[in-house]
Amino acid sequence: MQQTPDPAGWMKPALRGLAFFYGLALLDPLINFLYLSPQDTRFFFTAQLFPIFTCIAALTGHTLTQVHLPAKILPASSVNKEHQDQIQQAIHYQKLYQNPELTLVSLAARLGLSPNVVSRTINTGFGQSFAEYINTHRVEEVKRRLEAGDAERFTLLALALEAGFPSKTTFNRVFKEQTGCTPKMYQKKCHSMIRDDPDL
Repeated sequence: MQQTPDPAGWMKPALRGLAFFYGLALLDPLINFLYLSPQDTRFFFTAQLFPIFTCIAALTGHTLTQVHLPAKILPASSVNKEHQDQIQQAIHYQKLYQNPELTLVSLAARLGLSPNVVSRTINTGFGQSFAEYINTHRVEEVKRRLEAGDAERFTLLALALEAGFPSKTTFNRVFKEQTGCTPKMYQKKCHSMIRDDPDL
């Protein structure tokens, strides 16, 4: 099996070289004592080697840190079609989104799956988080009823609560996030469309 180069592997030889360098530094006083008279200029052997050593260490470190590690190949995420169909059946057709107390855990228990499996299936299969997926269905339900003219018989809050929103605040925030306008603005637009429809 081919080993991957370690970009930090240069540190061990660099430390060994540094230890060797300071070992040589111990020779400076001995050289000066044995070979130079007191009147001569002191000679420091390590002073000559230190710039060279520093350049070598810097170049080695720079070269080795440029080694590109091979990209880790991750297996392609696959969606279990059966799980995806189960979730769609429960949410879209059985309209479990209308339950304001629906949670990832309760949905998973109802489907006989683990919460992790349900979460991963929604994320990968539908491209949304659990909360986004449920709220999308709730918003679409309110929009459908507004377009059908149900706002003439029900208040916006009543439509929101029947769609599964737990509160007016959550409804207003999520609706605007997903449609770009407030529920009242959308209601006025739908009312105008219904009024201008020549078939009505």
